Amino acid sequence: HSAKEWAETMQALGCRSVVFPLDCSADEALVDEYVKEAKAHDLLVAEVGIWRNALATDPAERRKNIDYSIAQLGLAERIDNKDVNTFELVELVGVDMVGISDIAQTPYAIA
Repeated sequence: HSAKEWAETMQALGCRSVVFPLDCSADEALVDEYVKEAKAHDLLVAEVGIWRNALATDPAERRKNIDYSIAQLGLAERIDNKDVNTFELVELVGVDMVGISDIAQTPYAIA
């Protein structure tokens, strides 16, 4: 689906808040298109999902998941919606909600 089709579908379903349908690997122009259509259709992006285990016992998997989580937080910050629900990682690593650059600098000492 195109960004416009997605937004029209969400609106037709009666949605006012939505999970952002792209992740941090998406092309910037495509992200911009979805943000534009969400705004044009009065849709609040309520979540940029992380859905990764930041407490994985395997250190490599944990690092990969934390890196993905940080990138998703960056996406949430990039789409400039302060209401996006991205607090999962912040709670899991035990830091206060701060700017993404501060989170990226936080040492991860998760056993």
